[in-house]
Amino acid sequence: MAKIGTAEAARRLGISQGRVSVLIREGRLKAERIGRMWIIDERDLKAVEHRPTGRPPVPNPVRPRPRKRND
Repeated sequence: MAKIGTAEAARRLGISQGRVSVLIREGRLKAERIGRMWIIDERDLKAVEHRPTGRPPVPNPVRPRPRKRND
């Protein structure tokens, strides 16, 4: 049962340390707080390994219509 920090978790997941913190805060990644550090069991990385990347698509994007020119 190896324990890692947020920097190592971020490196393994290919994301930033800030994003790891967000995943922890949202409860999507289990972690234990020791002092000011978050410690993650490396087995818990599997829970977020195959998450979709990027923002979710907008279902019906509203695009402004081009204005007619009055020449």
